[in-house]
Amino acid sequence: MFHDGGGGDVKRQVVYVNLHMPAMFGGVELTPGEYKVEVNDQKAVIRNGKIHGETAVKVENGDTKYGTTTVRMEKAGDKMKIQEIRIGGTTMKLVVECKKTYRAKY
Repeated sequence: MFHDGGGGDVKRQVVYVNLHMPAMFGGVELTPGEYKVEVNDQKAVIRNGKIHGETAVKVENGDTKYGTTTVRMEKAGDKMKIQEIRIGGTTMKLVVECKKTYRAKY
């Protein structure tokens, strides 16, 4: 599900993702489970109960619609790191930018 977060503000968007393995998002290690990802301009905030992390993202548009929401990861040392989130039903993907990482909150 991808929507504008209410109020018609197209710069703020929300998507839900399921992680099936631990993964890093910015400076936060996420455990498996469902997460809400809110994008406001070029910053993404991910939440699951007490876990809260933020990182810089770039919103890109592809040529075709993604059939489902998928999370692409890469191995970084001994951990998996989220690289991008492709939004099902849209041509948009969120690319995690390594340059800016915001602090994590627990």
